[in-house]
Amino acid sequence: MHRLERQTVASMAELDTLLSVSEQPVYIQGAFEHWPAVKAGKHSGQALVDYLNRFDQGQPVTAYQYQSGGDGRIFYNEDVSGFNFEPRQMSFQDFASQLLNYSDGSDGGLYLGSTLLDKWFSGFTQANPIDVSTPWQHITPLVSLWMGNPSRVAAHFDFPDNLAVCVSGRRQVTLFPPEQLENLYIGPLDFNPGGQPISMVDLKHPDFTRFPKFRTALEHAVTTELEPGDAIFIPSMWWHAIDGKEQVNTLVNYWWRNTPSYLGAPINVLLHAIMSLKELPKRQREGWQNLLNHYVFEHEQQDSEHLPAGRLGPHTRIDAEGAQRLRSMLLNKFGR
Repeated sequence: MHRLERQTVASMAELDTLLSVSEQPVYIQGAFEHWPAVKAGKHSGQALVDYLNRFDQGQPVTAYQYQSGGDGRIFYNEDVSGFNFEPRQMSFQDFASQLLNYSDGSDGGLYLGSTLLDKWFSGFTQANPIDVSTPWQHITPLVSLWMGNPSRVAAHFDFPDNLAVCVSGRRQVTLFPPEQLENLYIGPLDFNPGGQPISMVDLKHPDFTRFPKFRTALEHAVTTELEPGDAIFIPSMWWHAIDGKEQVNTLVNYWWRNTPSYLGAPINVLLHAIMSLKELPKRQREGWQNLLNHYVFEHEQQDSEHLPAGRLGPHTRIDAEGAQRLRSMLLNKFGR
C-alpha cells in the first residue's frame, strides 16, 4: 500500500483545472479551511452541530445505529442474511444529541449517510461555497452530508466522480484502482448495505487465508488521512474504503457524472447482461463480447461510415431524443 501524495491549490481556479484533468485520486490539502463549517468543527463537535442547526429544515433524517463489538464496521451480519446496523428515523436534533453522547465507537454509534444538503440543510452550500465550474458546466453536482461516530465503510465504487471534503474529525481513505476488482472479493450485487456492492474483506483485519488475492489488491492500493479542511478527488469507478476516526466525523461530498443523466445508469446494463448473457454457452458469450466491443467498448466513428447519414441511429452520438427512442425500444422489448 502506498501513501497518496498531498497537493495544494492556490485558488479555486487551480482546483477547477485539477478536477477537470485528473484521472487519478488526488489529495488536496487545506483547500477548504476557510469554510465556516470547518472552523466550527475544529472548535468542537457541539459547535458544528450548532452550526448545522442553523440550516436544519426540520425534516426527519435516516440514521443507522450500530451496536458495540463491531469496531464501527458498517457491514453484513454473520451469515449475510441482513446487516449489523438498524435504520432509524429521527430529527436531526435527536441524531446530533445521541451522536455527541457516544465516544470512541466501542459502545456503538450512529451514522448518517448521503443526506442531500439542499433538501435537509438548505443554505449550507451557499454559506460554504466551492467555486468551480468546468467539470460541472453541464450538470449540477449532487451535494451530500455524511456524519457519524467512529465507523468503517467497506471498499465500494461509485459511478460518478467524487470530491469529498473533510469538515470535522479525521478520515482514513484507502483506494483501489478499478482493475483490482477480482482481488477485492465483492459481495452480492443485489443486496448490500448502501446500494453499492462492497468488498467482503475487512481492511483492518484482512483474512488472507480466505481472501488470498487481497494481498495483490493491497500492493496497488493508495491511502491517505484527511484532516478538517482537506479534500480528496475520487475518480469514477475507483474502489474506496473510508474510516471515520473521531467521535464526530463529518464529510461533504460532490458527485457528478461526465455524461447527461438521460443516458441512464450503467449498472442497469450490467444487471441486464448478467440476466441475458451470463448463462449462454461460451461460444455465444464470445460472440456477444465481440458485438459489445464493436459497438461500445472499442467503437470508432469510422465504424459507421458505411451507413447513410439518416440511418445512423444509435451508431452516432446519443442525444436526449436518441436516448428516449432507445429507451422506448427497450421498454417495448421488455414488455413482450
